[in-house]
Amino acid sequence: MRKKILVLQKKLFSSGFYNIFFSSVLNKIVNFAYGIALVRVISKSDYGVYSYANNIYSYFALLLGLGISSALLQICSEDGDDLKRKTIHFKFCFSFSIYTNFLLSMAIIIFAIGVPLSISGSNKLLIIMGLFPVFTQFTPLYSNWLRSNFKNEEYAYLNVFNTLAISVLSIFGAFLYGSIGLIIGRYLAALITVWFSIFILKCPFPHVLGPKGLFRQNDFKYIVSIGMTLCITEAVIQIIALIGVSILGIYVPNNETIAAYKTATVLPTALAFISNAVLIYVYPYFAKNNKDYKWTRKYYIYTLIGITIISFIITFICIGLSRPIIILLFSEQYLDSIKPFSILMISFLCNSVLRIPANNLIITQRKLKFNFIVSIIGALITIVLNVILIPKFLSDGAAYAQLFSTFGIGIVCTCYYLWIIWRNK
Repeated sequence: MRKKILVLQKKLFSSGFYNIFFSSVLNKIVNFAYGIALVRVISKSDYGVYSYANNIYSYFALLLGLGISSALLQICSEDGDDLKRKTIHFKFCFSFSIYTNFLLSMAIIIFAIGVPLSISGSNKLLIIMGLFPVFTQFTPLYSNWLRSNFKNEEYAYLNVFNTLAISVLSIFGAFLYGSIGLIIGRYLAALITVWFSIFILKCPFPHVLGPKGLFRQNDFKYIVSIGMTLCITEAVIQIIALIGVSILGIYVPNNETIAAYKTATVLPTALAFISNAVLIYVYPYFAKNNKDYKWTRKYYIYTLIGITIISFIITFICIGLSRPIIILLFSEQYLDSIKPFSILMISFLCNSVLRIPANNLIITQRKLKFNFIVSIIGALITIVLNVILIPKFLSDGAAYAQLFSTFGIGIVCTCYYLWIIWRNK
C-alpha cells in the first residue's frame, strides 16, 4: 500500500497536479486577502459605488470572447501533437477574441453613457472600465493554450502571477486614488500579465491574425458552437451570483447596504475553491470512465462524502463564529453583514455538496443540453426570488434568494446525475 501511494505521488508530481492544485489554493487565498485589504484602503461609500459598477460590468464580462478561450482548450487538446494545426486554431481564436471583445467594450461604454444607474458615480466608473475586455482577454487564452500543451507548471505560474499582479496593483491604486486608482491598477496588471506570458513563459503572439491555409470551415463552426454553448451556460450560472447585488441596488439604492451584502459574499465565494479543486482533480478520471458505471457510482459516493464532511465542518465553524469573523476580517462597521453571511454560508454548503460536483460530472456524460436548460431555469427562478424577497428582507432577501436557487439547482443536478449512473447497471 505504501509503495502504491509513493508511485501515485510521483505521478501527480510529474504530471503537474500539485502545481495546479496549490496555485488554485494560493489564488483563492490571495483573492480573499485582496477582498479584506481592499475594504480597509477604500471608504465604505466608495467601495459601494465601485462594487455596483463592477457588478454591472460583470454581466458584460460573461460574454467575454463568446467563450472562445474554452473552445480553444477543447479544440487544441483534440489536435494532440499536431503543433501546426494547434497554431492555426490558436490564431483563429486569438483573432476572434480580439474582434468580439472590442465590440463588447464599445457596448459597455455606450451602455454606461446612455443608461443612468441608480447609484451615483457608478456610470463614470463603468465608462472607465469599458476597455477591460480588450485588456483582460489574453490571460484566459494563454492559460488554455498552456493547458492544451500540457504545460501545467507554466499554467500554474501564469495563474499565480496574474492574481498577484491584480491584487497588488489594484490595492496600491485604490490607496492612492480610490476607486479610479483601483481600476487603473487592474489595467496595469493585465498589461504586465501579457508581458509575463510572452517573454517569460514564451507563449506565442500571432503576428498574422485570422485563419490561413489549413483552417477548415467545419473547424470554425465547431469552435464557435462549443464556445457559445459553454459561454451561455457559464453566463447563466454566474448571473445567479450577480443578480442579488443588481436588484438590491434597484430596490435599495444605498451604498452601505450594498457594501454590507457584497462583504457578506466574500468568504462564502472564496471557500468554493475547495470543492472546485477536488473536481479539477477527479474530473478527468470520471471522463475516462464515463461508461464504467460501477466505477462511477463507487467513486462519486467517495467524492461526495469527502466534500460533504469538509464543507459541513467549515459551514458550522463559520456560522458559529460569524461575529468575530466579520469583525476580524472586515471591521465592526460591517456587523450588518452577519445575517446575510450566515445565510450565504448555508448556500456555500449546498453549492459545494450538490451543485458543483453534479454540474461538472454531468458534462462527463455529454449532457451539455441538460446543464444549459437547468441553468436558464435557475437564473429565471433566482431573478423572481430576488424581486419577491429583497423588498421585504433587503440584503437578507438577496441571500435567501441565492440559497433557495442554489439548493434547487443542486438537487435537480444531483438527482439527474444519480439517475444517469444508476440506470445503467
